[in-house]
Amino acid sequence: MRGGCETVVSGALRWLAAREDASALTTVALAPDQGERYLDSVYDPSWVERHFGSPMSWDEAADRDLRSRELARDV
Repeated sequence: MRGGCETVVSGALRWLAAREDASALTTVALAPDQGERYLDSVYDPSWVERHFGSPMSWDEAADRDLRSRELARDV
């Protein structure tokens, strides 16, 4: 688990621990992904740029990672 998932699980466990008779409860916790797939469709573009940089830098980073993996495979 990473990031959002850990927060959800931790919150659910704390919520459950604070209940007097937790054995009578059914608890459901939704564990999200990191949200990176929604940066260009859900989040405010200016907020995304302040926190993660411009979309161009994401594409450049993805291209660089792909080239690195291709080079490693060819060695």
